[in-house]
Amino acid sequence: MGYTPDGIGYQSTDTSKFAATSNVEHKKTIRDQVLELLTTTNDQMSVEQVSECLGRAQVSVQPRLTELKNDGLVEDSGQRRQTKWGKPSIMWQIKSIG
Repeated sequence: MGYTPDGIGYQSTDTSKFAATSNVEHKKTIRDQVLELLTTTNDQMSVEQVSECLGRAQVSVQPRLTELKNDGLVEDSGQRRQTKWGKPSIMWQIKSIG
């Protein structure tokens, strides 16, 4: 997979590359969308909730939350929420300062 200088990924087809490189000033990466959502809501959210709010697949959202955690921008709130499959899910939040 290739990436634009702005970090937008595209597949190895000319149409995918065109879509990634056109109208760049109005594009946000999924990572940026996740961070913006958690910042603007200032709430704890599960992967399920984030993916529903953004209209994105959970398999696209989960790795972005991991990246944001590894970069010190979000953190595990310590709270859990039950998923639709009955499993516990981390409630993510913007990392506290201090």
